[in-house]
Amino acid sequence: MKKATVSLATIAIILFVHQAIAQAGVIASAFPEKENVVSGQEIVVPVSIDMSGTSELLGSFTGNLTWDPSILKYEEHSSLNDFGFSTPMVNNQHVGQGKLLFAAANPRGASGKVKILNVKFRVIGKAGSKIVMDLHFSAMAAARTFKDLLPVLTLKTADKNHAILVKKGKTGGK
Repeated sequence: MKKATVSLATIAIILFVHQAIAQAGVIASAFPEKENVVSGQEIVVPVSIDMSGTSELLGSFTGNLTWDPSILKYEEHSSLNDFGFSTPMVNNQHVGQGKLLFAAANPRGASGKVKILNVKFRVIGKAGSKIVMDLHFSAMAAARTFKDLLPVLTLKTADKNHAILVKKGKTGGK
């Protein structure tokens, strides 16, 4: 009976650890590279998807980034040559309203931290303004298995709880 108890305990621990690793999932982030910003300054916001917490490979995604256009003015975006996601389709028709849409697919898939794109803004808000961003994905699937990754997706952004404050001061260049 003692051997059975040890075996059941071992199985329970293995299942717990396996579930914890599986729940680590996918982390998508969009956070400005600089936390100390002043009005007039350019900031870059890298958008990335970290697949390190799953055994799946990133196959495709459709998402959007939103912000307050009275605080940030969209200037441009640049695609990154990273893991086969070198040129996502980007719709910038609504940047005046603070919304950038993007999508890409890679049938081979990608693991690790996949950089999707960099978005460049000019800070136009006054000192005391808070830079808040929202990253949203309407679709995200694994390569090969086509598993829906949205249920295991965690988003990390400069949201209302992690806003960046525009400070008083001189621009200091780009």
